[in-house]
Amino acid sequence: MNKYLIILYFSLSVFTTAFAQSTGIIRGVDISFIPEIESLGGQYRMNGIQTDPVEIFRSNGADYVRLRLWHTPANGYCGLQSTLNFAKRIKQKGMKFLLDIHYSDWWADPGQQTKPAAWSSLSYNGLLDSIYAYTFSVMQVFRDNNALPDMVQIGNEITGGFLWPEGKIGGTYNTTTQWQQFTGLLKKAKTAITAAVPDSTIPVMIHIDRGGDNAASRWFYDNMNTYQVQYDYIGLSFYPWWHGTLAKLTQNMNDMVKRLLSQKPRIHLHSGQMTM
Repeated sequence: MNKYLIILYFSLSVFTTAFAQSTGIIRGVDISFIPEIESLGGQYRMNGIQTDPVEIFRSNGADYVRLRLWHTPANGYCGLQSTLNFAKRIKQKGMKFLLDIHYSDWWADPGQQTKPAAWSSLSYNGLLDSIYAYTFSVMQVFRDNNALPDMVQIGNEITGGFLWPEGKIGGTYNTTTQWQQFTGLLKKAKTAITAAVPDSTIPVMIHIDRGGDNAASRWFYDNMNTYQVQYDYIGLSFYPWWHGTLAKLTQNMNDMVKRLLSQKPRIHLHSGQMTM
């Protein structure tokens, strides 16, 4: 792929994509919580009429949905079966979806990247085997149910790595060994996606949380290049109270475009979750 793009997420779980070298706009939402809300009696209305919330978003211009996937969530929601069921519903509405694999039993973010409980005692080599087998089986399930994701996100806000401590980076973990382990895990997940669906080119996103932090973004994605991680999209979350102004976000995205185009990696530029 040789397109380059920038994506913005918003706190209302909306994301948009602006192509820098091609035409087209993606208007997306993250509505992973809807099945649980509906199970508790929640209803959604449009013009006073109870309506499927997926249809509400679709009819108002959204064409993409991001769904988070947790390994073994306590109540089942955002687990594999729940996410698959919702993905089918999204596909039936004619929308595409991005699968966000957290590689955790609950929220994964810069402050917590806890391994699934089932993997808690594994060695690094065991984690390599498990992330491959798990990612492969997840993709097979979606493939076999005609609900393949149109994009896959490996990890969520992985600025400090994921599957801690083996895949942790930054601070006292900012070592060659830790970077090799972290990127080794990313590569295993990417390989599993390709192996599970060899007849389909599904783009992969690598996502951090530093939309307005140019130094941190350079540090992270330069290392992606150094350790030869192959991916298609950059994802940047943006939280104004932590990451500064929209001007800083704009400057960071523009700088990342220039730097990464000059390096010519197989990526698309993508900017992530703006929470306001």
